Amino acid sequence: METELLKKALDGHSVATGDSLKNSLLYNTYQTGLNQSYSFDNGTIKAKFELPLTYYALSIDDRIPDKQEKQNKLIVNPSFSVNYQIIPELDFSAGANFSKSYGGMDSRYTGYVMQNYRNLQRNSVDRLFETRSGGGKFSFGYRNVFQALFVDGGINYNRSWKNLLYGYNYQWIMSVRTVIDQPTSSEGYGVNINASKGLNFWSATVRASGGYHAGKSELLIQDAILDVRSQGCSANGSFNMSPLSFAGFNYSLSWYRNKSYTADNPGSFSPLHGTSQNVRISLFPSKTLTVNFSFEHQYNSAANPRCTYFSDAGIKYKHKQWDLELAMSNLFNARQYVSASTSDVSAYYYSYELRPANALLKARFKLK
Repeated sequence: METELLKKALDGHSVATGDSLKNSLLYNTYQTGLNQSYSFDNGTIKAKFELPLTYYALSIDDRIPDKQEKQNKLIVNPSFSVNYQIIPELDFSAGANFSKSYGGMDSRYTGYVMQNYRNLQRNSVDRLFETRSGGGKFSFGYRNVFQALFVDGGINYNRSWKNLLYGYNYQWIMSVRTVIDQPTSSEGYGVNINASKGLNFWSATVRASGGYHAGKSELLIQDAILDVRSQGCSANGSFNMSPLSFAGFNYSLSWYRNKSYTADNPGSFSPLHGTSQNVRISLFPSKTLTVNFSFEHQYNSAANPRCTYFSDAGIKYKHKQWDLELAMSNLFNARQYVSASTSDVSAYYYSYELRPANALLKARFKLK
């Protein structure tokens, strides 16, 4: 890895800078191992246990500070899973795993690297980055083909440990990644369920899903360690039907709510919630003619404006050797789309300038 940040003098020539803005790093890893796997299956119970063993050899030569390092590690990452089929329609599954890994070259260079126009990154602690993680999950599935009913769901838990704590310092629009020699851990869990049911009329299908997740971790921001908590939930539903042989209808709705906060000040950040609705109508007056219409509504509690509406339409005529299609987009002439999201204790805003209402005529021909 060879990098260097230069600055320009008033006469336009590049001027060399200090060692803190350079990198000359040789980073080599060698891995070899053995993967052992044991399985059991009697038709009702299926179980599998894996025990991969990896010998990990690392050689680092950081030439600017003239530091060399060698590491030799034996890594064991076991995992276990079991499935129990009570009846043909119902089964339960469970599993657990543990893994250990070490950071790559991006966690060892000591000179600044410009990731983008407002982000500088370096590693200020001369230690091998190490991560350990483990977790478990439990799930179930129910399938009744004759009643067109399908249900599945589960719960999962994960916990991780790192020997170094990474964070950011903010200087106006510039962010500089920092790291301190302090272990940190995080954990999270989630619950989800999904269901679908086919109806006996109009070839209709109803689907619904929902979930909840929560977690906690530590963040290093402006040289302060924050105990961060997060939680969120979501729900989705859709309805499809074909009331006539030449018509199809689809409607979907989704809702979400996310909140992040620090343990010592739970009310410091407002929750973010939003909804999305989509409607699509398809008509097939004949085998050669197709008409489509779609409508979309977006709501985001942190955006301005909070609501945005979109609509598209199209008509397509298909002949033996050629197709003719008229596509009309952004019928409501929306000029801007704004959205917002959160991650940990950071908020992100996105603004997009949109093309105004437009129509496009397409023609396709088969040469043979």
